[in-house]
Amino acid sequence: MKRRWVVSGVLLLISFIAGSVWYSQEPAVPFLGEAVIPQTPYKLRLLRVSDEPFEYAWKAPLSEKFMRYLPGLANEYRMRDIDLHFRGVTSFDRFPAKGFLFRFVNEDGRWVFPKDSVGSYRFVESTGWIYRARNGNMETGSGAQMESFSQFPRRDRTLHVEWKSAMTKTPPAQIEFPNPYFQEEFPVWKPQPLPQTQTHGEVTVELKSMRPSPHGSNLEFKIRSTSGNWHAGSGYSHDSRYVFMQDATGNTGEVLSPFEPAWKIIIRTFRDHLAEHPPGQIHSLGTFPLLSPGTVTPVDRDIVIGKSRVRLRYVAGAGTVTNKNGKYTGLKNLTNLQEGVKTYSSKGVGWSSQPQPFVVVSFGEIPADREVFVRCQIADELPSDTDLENRYSDDHWKAIPLPIPSRTAKQEVELSIVENICEQFEFIVEPPEEMREKVRSGEYTKFWKMLE
Repeated sequence: MKRRWVVSGVLLLISFIAGSVWYSQEPAVPFLGEAVIPQTPYKLRLLRVSDEPFEYAWKAPLSEKFMRYLPGLANEYRMRDIDLHFRGVTSFDRFPAKGFLFRFVNEDGRWVFPKDSVGSYRFVESTGWIYRARNGNMETGSGAQMESFSQFPRRDRTLHVEWKSAMTKTPPAQIEFPNPYFQEEFPVWKPQPLPQTQTHGEVTVELKSMRPSPHGSNLEFKIRSTSGNWHAGSGYSHDSRYVFMQDATGNTGEVLSPFEPAWKIIIRTFRDHLAEHPPGQIHSLGTFPLLSPGTVTPVDRDIVIGKSRVRLRYVAGAGTVTNKNGKYTGLKNLTNLQEGVKTYSSKGVGWSSQPQPFVVVSFGEIPADREVFVRCQIADELPSDTDLENRYSDDHWKAIPLPIPSRTAKQEVELSIVENICEQFEFIVEPPEEMREKVRSGEYTKFWKMLE
């Protein structure tokens, strides 16, 4: 019995010390606005808005093993160190964006990590139009959330942002604060009637019509070229990397507020992979022998594309290759070449099993106005092209299988980086009046509620 009391006393002392350390070490941080989250003891605060890339780091004052003894954490996750990054662009589309940093607090203004912290943000324009954030643009960590917005009301003096829980049916939390991007005047664009046609070099694009909705632009357009080797999104005309809108206030997205006087429709067209690319857009990495299973040749050769560095790490024969932070650390023979391709990556360590010779390349953010791919060329045969498309991280690696040559071909491959630069077409159009009427009548409200 005495021992039990001693243990209980020690645990109480630990809880008291841990709680004291927690509350004494947490700093007071200014904020731009806050909202009560209905039916909870929590608030959501907007800590920062930024045009430029920045990082938000926070270190938990106590280790997790001590935090389990803190009282009053039944409805909260344990808070861990936070490291969030705003890169100045949206994660998925690479549209120019503004960074909004939010954080949950309790009734006393202390930072918390509620279990019910999964949700989505949206801006409500004074006209009734709603701007929603794209999936994949948010970074989260222990009650902090970094959201990248490429579109929001910029003509309103006050910004109205809502956060809606994805786990409960509680009403949204609503934050209002002075709009840091408000201007009295913005550029004036003069819309032209449809259809519109433009020609750049050998490419002609005709924008025929548009039937926009709350979730897409629904454009009808046609691409013609003298070579017939151009596309706008691998056959998908509404891929937002290739077809999107802008307005005069600086917003970019798949669909924007119909209450803007004009929209700019942007269509990016690219040469097909097997088209004849200009010599200045093909960067040779050299010719390499096709290696036997279980062998590897380190290369470490770079090509800079915009701000992205594409690096050929190594050429390898069939086998299982392991790398750490993009650097080769070992290669083993495959015991069964029929197992096929397998890859794995975790905490900077990755491995890839390939049943044929392959190369490994690392790369960063690919510029939005171009496609970049690795070209593998066996003599007297058609080239094999593999896209380097990385929208989410600054550094990535990819294992690319090499083509298997015919018996008569040389057992070597020429590797190149092809920089496929777009031809960009811009059309100024007037948003349809029927779209404004649907907002005023509340018809679009049903659609937005369905997404909550």
